[in-house]
Amino acid sequence: MKIKITEQNDEYITIKIPTKSKKQKFIETEEEIAQNVNEVGKILTKDAKKKLDEVEKIANEMIGSKLVTHQTGPEGKIVKKVYIEEGADIKAEFYLGMVLDRALEMPVMMASTEGGMEIEKVAEESPEKIVKVLVDPTIGFQGFHGRKLVFGLGITDKNEQKKLINFASKLYKVYMDNDAEMIEINPLVRTGAGEFIALDGKMGFDDNALSR
Repeated sequence: MKIKITEQNDEYITIKIPTKSKKQKFIETEEEIAQNVNEVGKILTKDAKKKLDEVEKIANEMIGSKLVTHQTGPEGKIVKKVYIEEGADIKAEFYLGMVLDRALEMPVMMASTEGGMEIEKVAEESPEKIVKVLVDPTIGFQGFHGRKLVFGLGITDKNEQKKLINFASKLYKVYMDNDAEMIEINPLVRTGAGEFIALDGKMGFDDNALSR
């Protein structure tokens, strides 16, 4: 399978590659690409108009390679598709997810300032960096849930607080309305303009609810 790049951004292009590292680097030359293609988690080209051929080359090299992560297990998965994102003015990266706490029998929203990393690794190495917000489904997502979330993430700007609380409220609604077992946004980024954008995510659903 070949990837053909047909769109470009004046600033840069973001491309994900299958690797264990979650570092972010700027790639300037073909030599650096060759050295880092198996090391970095993201490749950002500063001048997309000149670097489209590099993105296409790297994307094609990824197809057919084996991706090994915590989710895939040691056997890994063969990469069949590559998702290329429009460049974003990233100022901060967060993790935001919604899962079911089976012990407490209610949804829990989890967030962390360690966006871009596997949440399992954060939980193991830095559990204090994970904010957990239990949401009783009989009352739903309320303002106090949102405040606990933004304060726990250290977001102090009032406008940004409102935007993230609104984002989290919509995430909870999607989770409940679609009988989801898990929704994970990683990373959720804050741009230079103070907007929150989901750059990557995945969802899992209750098999018993698929008929609906």
